[in-house]
Amino acid sequence: MRDKEFLKIVGQRVRKYRKEAGYTQETFAEKCGLDRGAIARIEVGGINSSILKLKQIADSLKIEVSQLVSL
Repeated sequence: MRDKEFLKIVGQRVRKYRKEAGYTQETFAEKCGLDRGAIARIEVGGINSSILKLKQIADSLKIEVSQLVSL
């Protein structure tokens, strides 16, 4: 699997879990302590997020990081 494909899959999962939790990008970004633009870029697979950002996201969603990155 290519890197860009992996980033898109992770982003799609972030979006899916965020929406299931009922957050807008803006309210979710505030909850995570991240910028809304960063959340938007992550969700479209536009940036390679650090593992710490993914942990912040997973913690905010009350899920495991592995749910975002497992293949």
